Amino acid sequence: MSTNYNNKIKGSIFGGLIADSIGFLFEGHSQSFIKKYLKRIENKEIINYVRGYSKKLNINGPINNKNRLFCKWSYDFGQYTDDSQLSLLIIDNILKNSGKFSIEDYGYQITELFVNEKIVGYGNTTKTFTKNIIGGIKYKYAGHISTSNGSLMRSDIFGILFFNKSNETLIDCIYKQSMMTHLSNLSFVTSLCSAYVIKYIMNNKEIRTDILLSELYSLIKKINIKISKAITEMNNIINLEWKDAFIEIKKYETIVWDKNKLSSCCLTTFLWALYSFLNNKNSFEDCLIMALQVGGDVDTIGKIACSYSGCYLGINNLPKIFLEKIHDNNERNYQIIDSQINKLIEYIKNDKIYYL
Repeated sequence: MSTNYNNKIKGSIFGGLIADSIGFLFEGHSQSFIKKYLKRIENKEIINYVRGYSKKLNINGPINNKNRLFCKWSYDFGQYTDDSQLSLLIIDNILKNSGKFSIEDYGYQITELFVNEKIVGYGNTTKTFTKNIIGGIKYKYAGHISTSNGSLMRSDIFGILFFNKSNETLIDCIYKQSMMTHLSNLSFVTSLCSAYVIKYIMNNKEIRTDILLSELYSLIKKINIKISKAITEMNNIINLEWKDAFIEIKKYETIVWDKNKLSSCCLTTFLWALYSFLNNKNSFEDCLIMALQVGGDVDTIGKIACSYSGCYLGINNLPKIFLEKIHDNNERNYQIIDSQINKLIEYIKNDKIYYL
C-alpha cells in the first residue's frame, strides 16, 4: 500500500475529527446564528472557544472562568463528540482483536462508554440500544427503529477498512453494524452510501461527480427507492447555490427540527455532506464552512463531509492548528490517535482486516 493511501486514511479520519470538534460548538443552531461565527472559524479564532451548556445558551464565547461557572458542563475547543468516539472505537476494536472487527464486542464497547459516562453528545437511539444491552438483551436484538444519524456517523471508516474489498463485503458489514442500533433500511443504505464515497475516493486520484453519483445509484437502486431518487436528483442539486440546494435537500427529511436547519435525519445529513464536498473538492476549509453553515446537526454533517474532503486532499492539507487541539476529555489527543491509525494501516496494508 502506497504512502498516498496512508495520507488518505489519516486525512479522512482526522478531517472528520476536526469538523466534528468545530461543529460541536454549533450543534442544533440555526443558519443565522452560525453565520456570525463563520469568519472566526476561517480565521482560526475559534480555537479560543469553549462548548458549554446552560439553560440560557449552549455556546459560550471565549474561554474564561465566568463562562465555565455559568455552565452545567463545558468542554475546551477540540473536544469531539460521539460521532468520532464511536468511529475511533471501531479502530480500538480492530486493534484489540488483531485485525478482526467484532460487531458483538463493538456493541458492548459502546455500552461501556455510556456506563462510564464518557460519551459526549449522544443520540437517543444509541442510548436506547445501550439500555437494552444493560437490561440483558443480546446485541442482535437491542436496536431501535430510527432514521437518525447514529449509524451514518460511524460508517465512513468502513470505506477505509474495505476500500480494496468487494462491494458485497462492504454491504454485509455495513448492514450488520447499522442494524445493530438503527433498525431502518434508510439508515443502513445512507451508511452504505457514505462508506462507498470513501471507498471511491480511496481508489481514485480524481473525483468525477457524474461517475460517483452513477456508481452510488447502481449500488443502491434495488435496495432503497427513496435514496435512489435522491441520488438521481443530486445531479441537479450539486449545481445549485447553497440556499436553493438546502431547500431541495430538506424535502427528504424524515425527522424535522425547524425550517432554518437540517435535522438529525440520516438521508439529509448524507446529501448535504456530499453536496459540501463535491462543491469544494480542492479546499478543506471551504468544505467545512459549507457543511456548517446549513445549521442543525452540524457536528455530524461536518464530520461526514470533511472525512470525504480529508480523504481526497490528504492529511498534509488539513489545518495543523485544528489538528493539534483535538482531544477527548483532555485524554486521547492527536498523537495518541495518530499512533493507533499507524497500527491500523499495517493491518490494512497486510490485508488482515475482516469482520465477524
